[in-house]
Amino acid sequence: MKAKESPVCVIGVDYGTQSARAQLLTAAAGEILSEAEFPYPHGVMSKALPDGTPLEGGHWALVHPQDYWDALVQLIHALLLQSQINKALIKGLSIAATACTLVPVDASLTPLCCLNAFMQEPHAYAKLWKHHRAEEDARKMTRIAKEREESFIDAYGGKISSEWVLPKILEVMREAPEVFQSTDAFMQISDWLDSILTGQMIRGGGNSSFKALYSRENGYPSQDYLAHVHPLLPDIVKQKLRGKMIFPGEKAGELTSKAAELLGLMPGVSVASGHTDAHAAALGAGILHSGDYLIVIGTSSVTHFLHHDHKLVPGVNACVRNGLLPDLTCYTAGQACVGDMLEWFVRLIDPEKNSETYAQLEREAALLTAGDCGLLALDWWNGNRCLLGNNRLSGLIMGMTLRTSRADIYRALMESIAFGQRMIRDQYEMHGLSVERIILCGGIAAKSPLMCQIMADVLGTPVEISSTKQATALGAGMCAAAGLGIEEGGYACLEDAVRSMSSKERKTVYPEKSQTAKYDAIMKSYRRLHDFFGIEEIQIMENMHI
Repeated sequence: MKAKESPVCVIGVDYGTQSARAQLLTAAAGEILSEAEFPYPHGVMSKALPDGTPLEGGHWALVHPQDYWDALVQLIHALLLQSQINKALIKGLSIAATACTLVPVDASLTPLCCLNAFMQEPHAYAKLWKHHRAEEDARKMTRIAKEREESFIDAYGGKISSEWVLPKILEVMREAPEVFQSTDAFMQISDWLDSILTGQMIRGGGNSSFKALYSRENGYPSQDYLAHVHPLLPDIVKQKLRGKMIFPGEKAGELTSKAAELLGLMPGVSVASGHTDAHAAALGAGILHSGDYLIVIGTSSVTHFLHHDHKLVPGVNACVRNGLLPDLTCYTAGQACVGDMLEWFVRLIDPEKNSETYAQLEREAALLTAGDCGLLALDWWNGNRCLLGNNRLSGLIMGMTLRTSRADIYRALMESIAFGQRMIRDQYEMHGLSVERIILCGGIAAKSPLMCQIMADVLGTPVEISSTKQATALGAGMCAAAGLGIEEGGYACLEDAVRSMSSKERKTVYPEKSQTAKYDAIMKSYRRLHDFFGIEEIQIMENMHI
């Protein structure tokens, strides 16, 4: 049912890895009235804390939660200033964020890193999604689940990731027991913000389903399983993961008077539960039907695939019924390093990372065709998320000679992204799930015509490029509009919000048959390399970074 024709407006907020973005939208059609961006002052901390305290041991990826609150305040004030609209017209707000980005808080919802006693303690900060120090804990959880023949793990591709909630909590228990004891609750960053805004302890059902092993039907894994992982884990889940479970597009609460004053909004504005940033991007890109397949190409890549059939597909991150929209299974997979990998190479040849360097490399790489670079790369610069689920794997470039150019390397890295995506797409099709329509979105999809063409050529199928530049913020806005309900100028359900607010404008990139034929041959070598280093001789790479 279509929303009432009214000036009702909503705000969608997208917390990404490097910055936060927000849009002020009309609920009726998703028209953008204003938008803003806020780079995080502390950035991603991988070497040292703000006071210079070194981060020992590697694989750290920490963020300062104060950046996230400051972002919300600054973004909303900027939206109001740019649009000059009456703030009384803003009726709804929703947040989507990287997941799992986990922050330990005390009983007042203050992050522990903001307390004097813990400012020099790394584990008191928020752990970003790509924090990979909990690999030992994730492997233990996977091993015990398989030994006990726990059925829940099949919905997560057969492996638990170190990027998720419970392994990160176990890491804190092992390495910083004083932080663990002082933590009243571990919260995903969007849940923390929603709880501050509403004055209630909120848990996002979307985030929890994909990142905390939570099932709508069965809740968290059994207490018996959790106790086998750690005797305290059943109580930890009950006490430190407590909160009202709210699913995407459902109203979580309303802005408190204090929160409204800080944000410059009216008290009582509806706060709806959002989703992970990538799931919200799927909504923003207009994913609605069985067979729709979205690839978000950004710092990392995430794919969301909707299908009427529910199957347990090995190697993917999750197969969740009603995980994005009702009556459809949302299959989620991805690559842990995409934009980060390209940035790594650009930084090597240009420490300033000038935008012209990216543009020049794109031009040079575009002069090459399939097979011209003579290189084959594995896209594992930050481990392999899917299909291997191993964060100890590392990147590889094979075929280097004295004739190898920087364009050859850049092209090979871009091709490796597409090869990794083909591995994922082919896995679904091998399990009888047909992909009908592929949509690309995200920063790289918007900025790199070459990446889009390589993706179409490697996949051997047309790909649509979403015209929505801020798909995640728009998807969050859709959740906000659905949370209002139709009586308040929003929508009766999230699907209606997606239908009415998403853009129908898309550019289609078609594969070049000659290139696809060449890539089909190269793909055979990629699979052999993938299986050799990722399955058959896995210890080679794992032992290199001990």
